[in-house]
Amino acid sequence: MGREDDRGEVEQLLVEWNSLRVTEAYRRVHFTLRRDEVLSRWEQSGPHDRTAEHFVEHRRARAASALAEILDLEERSDASYVSCHAEMATVARRSARERSRVLTKIRGVAERALREEIRYRTTLVSTLHHEVNELSAFVDEKLGSPE
Repeated sequence: MGREDDRGEVEQLLVEWNSLRVTEAYRRVHFTLRRDEVLSRWEQSGPHDRTAEHFVEHRRARAASALAEILDLEERSDASYVSCHAEMATVARRSARERSRVLTKIRGVAERALREEIRYRTTLVSTLHHEVNELSAFVDEKLGSPE
């Protein structure tokens, strides 16, 4: 395989990685905003019995835990992506041997990110989604639907 083919494949991996990073970030933001809206309605609706408060706190804590893990993973993934992207920008100025080494390194990081990080991040965002859905259904049931 030619060097330009290698570079094109690595660039494609970076594009795919970035696309999935952005998609998961948008999903996280959407579910976080939805959680905040539901919790705001709950808090504004006045005092609640202990059982209801316990359920809401349980779901809030589980969502917060998933969110904290998502944000940590996003931060590490974003830093890794930025580093790979910056190295990719220097490939053209490197010797053939260095170019090959850098492309191999970037390919490895991007493939691992797609295979492991993004999959785990998607799972975490889905966990956040589930917790927000459970919280929302409970609050809607107790307070009535917002619509």
